[in-house]
Amino acid sequence: MGQSYNNIGLVYFEQGEYEQAINCYTKTLQIRIQDFGETNPEVANCYSNIGVAYSKLENYDAAIEYHKKALEIRLIKDSVEAAKSYNSIGVCYSRKKAYNEAIESFKKAKEIYCDKLGKDHPMLSTMYNNIGNAYLDKGWYDDALKYFKKSLEIKLNESNRDFIAIAYIYNDIGSTYLAKGLCDEAIEYYKKALDLIEKKAKSASDMDKIITYNHLSKAYFEKGQYDESLEYHKLIIEKEYSKFGEDHPQVAIIYNKIALIYYFTGHYTEGIDYSNKALKVFSKIAQENHPENAKSYIILGHIYKRKKDFQKSEENYMTAQKILGQIYSGNHPKVLQVKNFLTCLKKAQTKEFTQVPLSHPIDIVTHYKTFSCDEMENFSNKDFTNDHLGLFHCVAYALQTYDYVKNSSQKRNEMASSLRKLVARILEEQIELFDETRDLGRKPLNEYCEELLNNKLPPGYTELKALAHYFKVQFWVFQVIKFGNLVSPDVMNPRTNTDKRIILFLTKKNGDLGARFSLMVAKNKKDSQEVTIFRCKDKEIQGRAHYLVSNMIDKAD
Repeated sequence: MGQSYNNIGLVYFEQGEYEQAINCYTKTLQIRIQDFGETNPEVANCYSNIGVAYSKLENYDAAIEYHKKALEIRLIKDSVEAAKSYNSIGVCYSRKKAYNEAIESFKKAKEIYCDKLGKDHPMLSTMYNNIGNAYLDKGWYDDALKYFKKSLEIKLNESNRDFIAIAYIYNDIGSTYLAKGLCDEAIEYYKKALDLIEKKAKSASDMDKIITYNHLSKAYFEKGQYDESLEYHKLIIEKEYSKFGEDHPQVAIIYNKIALIYYFTGHYTEGIDYSNKALKVFSKIAQENHPENAKSYIILGHIYKRKKDFQKSEENYMTAQKILGQIYSGNHPKVLQVKNFLTCLKKAQTKEFTQVPLSHPIDIVTHYKTFSCDEMENFSNKDFTNDHLGLFHCVAYALQTYDYVKNSSQKRNEMASSLRKLVARILEEQIELFDETRDLGRKPLNEYCEELLNNKLPPGYTELKALAHYFKVQFWVFQVIKFGNLVSPDVMNPRTNTDKRIILFLTKKNGDLGARFSLMVAKNKKDSQEVTIFRCKDKEIQGRAHYLVSNMIDKAD
């Protein structure tokens, strides 16, 4: 009888009737406890099935509870099945965004698989990949890369290679590099994935290609190579037309992405056309309350704001706000983001922007002459004040070394403070460049800018991102940590081609000050002038930076 209920539960599960499946699995559980006792492996399997069904219902707390019950039994039996329970628990924690708990569970699963099955078993590759994804979602990108590459190593050493699995690990590595701002490295790995999918993976589907095309289009977009991004979007549309037809949400999503490219490149007519194409799709399929439908209106709001048609801009933003308000709570990032768009629109109408002293000409970086690594010597890191102005002192020195050095302490503080005001101005004028969660910490724009201007907010990557866009320069940030291998930098890109970068070192600190930045400098061999901006394409520069990081770690020890 228990098996019958279990089989019916499996049918319900396959049909997506998860509550009915749970009812059947629960009856199976009661019968198996009665027949076999509470610690029988079949009882553990019932708990596990219930946990999986609750996961499908996105009731992750209940899912974790049942997976832990399965785990207790499997640990008693010292079974490899315990690793499956740890993995399932880890997946649930990941979906709850409880990444520390997820990583802990995945690592316990990894240890069991390694002990029971050997260090080269395919399940170890899966565990390394799961750990990597948890670190990626947590924002610990170098740890993510370490585990993705361990996963990749096992897959590459298999006698019967799974090219699809390898391609997806390449995509994961590419996504991690993209999160770090290393667009070229991301594109390299995405292209490796695409090459496998198109040439070696016989079981590859159009969806595998679409996923990788999408990764490549995003990487080229972030790099500012909009034509290449557009080409991959058009390839996606071709595939999705044949798979879904013209009137499908997936097609509308790509229309929006194309519209956004046209917005950033100033092709407003084309941007309006593609936004309206997306709106037409959602209207046809009666999904006007879809988040992507709101995105169409947001893009139209951006375009009309740029065209100074403030009334149409407001109408579109308000429509987007109404749609998102019906989907999400009032403090959801997407809702907050539209409020920020409306705030910036009002500032554009009234011209009530933060006033910025003209201390830093926009063409500073353009006219800066760079040198090759062999033309420089005496590479070192330069420290500045350990307060909320420290980062801005670094940037002010890098941009205008001569003026900074000759000025008094008060004037230097004014130079740094003017950069802080400039960041607030950039946020107010180009809020669409910034993510509500990652960049603003889910704060309303006015609140964020007020804290920044009143010296209550420790500056970091958001401020560097703003300055990168303004001065058209890359910021490379090397984190100074006391463990692990030397890591690749986090990069803030200006979304345009540039051959110049400023290199910073970030040392984590305890207390209210948060973090301390220092600046990489060198001397020009010919005239001993200080060099603060380096060539992007000069790979030896990264080696010099790593050497300085090593010295800084040694001194800290």
